[in-house]
Amino acid sequence: QLLWMPDNRRPYPRYAGDGESTIHFVTTDAHPQHYPANVYHGFIRGGQVHASDGTVVGPLSEEAETDIEPSDLTLLFEATDERMGWTSDIRLDAEGHPYVGYIVTHDYDLEAREGGDDRRYHYARWDGEAWRDYAIAHGGTKLYHGEFHYAGLITLHPDDPDQVFISTDVDPDSGVPLDSGHHEIFHGLTDDGGASWTWTPITADSEADNIRPIATSGEDGGAVVWLRGRYTTYRDYSLEALAIPWTAGEAQ
Repeated sequence: QLLWMPDNRRPYPRYAGDGESTIHFVTTDAHPQHYPANVYHGFIRGGQVHASDGTVVGPLSEEAETDIEPSDLTLLFEATDERMGWTSDIRLDAEGHPYVGYIVTHDYDLEAREGGDDRRYHYARWDGEAWRDYAIAHGGTKLYHGEFHYAGLITLHPDDPDQVFISTDVDPDSGVPLDSGHHEIFHGLTDDGGASWTWTPITADSEADNIRPIATSGEDGGAVVWLRGRYTTYRDYSLEALAIPWTAGEAQ
């Protein structure tokens, strides 16, 4: 058991391991539909749960219960009743430091459970001493009514922390709706650690939504994979998987 959650809350964690001794994770402390969802980071090493700076929070439980709460970890994003966080991706750089992509919904009314048509993608990177966190792109509208925080998602390149891919139905910089009216895939590139980004469309003028990209790597290079089609609800969809080759550090 990793975390103890009050009030039947559900954490939404994402994990990234170094293949040797350490597993990093980011997590919310709730579903953002029902509670102000904060985003936290921690890591597991030697049977202990740690905050970002290495402070030991407590032992990784071998039982069905634990005293560790998300608030014992390092806070990445603090939510309000109108602004909710949700995890999307986490990777480790060459030094073993985590970098994170997550989503913030800006206009959600928690009490009325209405709104949720303004999402922003955030990029956070641990430099060994502190988190550097930036709002980097407009994420567009929700995928469907009823799940106000469902976004097209942001994914991080596993071999290059200076590259991300996002799905959005608005211009990443301005937030102006795209001509296609659909979610499109964009590639993001930074040369200053995440403070500023250049966006290049991977898809354009689509007749269906392009959502949930994933960046992969391997000995023969990597790829960007995403879903295209209809996504009415998480139980009602008709989607195909598409992919294009994409190798970090090379011109595309």
